[in-house]
Amino acid sequence: FYDVSCAVAKRVAEKYPSLTRAESLDECVDGADVVVLCTKPQNCDAVFADLRPVVQNQKTPPVLLSILAGVPTERFRAGLGLQKVARAMPNTPGQIGCGVTVWTAGEHKELFTDADIERCKGALGALGKEIYVEE
Repeated sequence: FYDVSCAVAKRVAEKYPSLTRAESLDECVDGADVVVLCTKPQNCDAVFADLRPVVQNQKTPPVLLSILAGVPTERFRAGLGLQKVARAMPNTPGQIGCGVTVWTAGEHKELFTDADIERCKGALGALGKEIYVEE
């Protein structure tokens, strides 16, 4: 995982000791099949500016799995240059593995491989139940 905030990264590392903290965004994303984006919507343009060159340098572009509320899929595509964008909205019980997360691959689902869908399901399933819906 990666977080620009040292304080947040420290809390996450203490709470989830099995996770490995990357020292940079490049290190975190390098070779990733799925990038889970968790930031406040008002920060997404700054995150896009940092993340775009990293994902664009990938041999195979990753799937972006976003949990940002209120940010349209097309904004991710334009901001990051990625085509495979999934959106999810987990709820608070996900913090203890008892949540329900509704998610979608949106109108471009045909771009996703079966493996892409399974990876998203796996990531979201760690929070509890995941439910796929058509956009």
